[in-house]
Amino acid sequence: MAHPEQGRLVLVDPTVAHVAPGAYKGFHALVPILIGLAVPVLLFSLFDPRALGNGRFVLHIVMFAIAAVAAVVFFLSIVDPGHVVQAVFDPSRRTADLVRSGAFANNILTIPFDRITAVRLETAYDDDGYQQQVPLVVLAGRETHKLPAGTTADDIAAIKALIGRR
Repeated sequence: MAHPEQGRLVLVDPTVAHVAPGAYKGFHALVPILIGLAVPVLLFSLFDPRALGNGRFVLHIVMFAIAAVAAVVFFLSIVDPGHVVQAVFDPSRRTADLVRSGAFANNILTIPFDRITAVRLETAYDDDGYQQQVPLVVLAGRETHKLPAGTTADDIAAIKALIGRR
């Protein structure tokens, strides 16, 4: 679903329209970190209140929990970066920003128009044999990135006109 804004072309995944993908403020990992801080202290206070008297031990456990939670969140955001929920093609900057949203983080991949070799709809088949159209941006070196779900052939034509590809 395309939204022209000030000469830019903005594609947004309609399934995540209630989430503002461009409004990422960097707080995805805050909740797991706070849970990692609170759980050890709560467990010690419930099962052995005397353990809280040894502040050094509690501090080590809390720091270990934070490190473990942070490592798991980091690993999961690397393994599953999510899917592209927004694409912004900006002719004034000559870049395309792909916003990828995962379970723990959003990241923005900025691609110069010069690196884009093709924009197309490709036919793919799921496990049951049903065909579906997958919108792709192909970069130099044959690297591909999916565009947001709901991108149409008209959107692809508008992107090609915007970046100067036919």
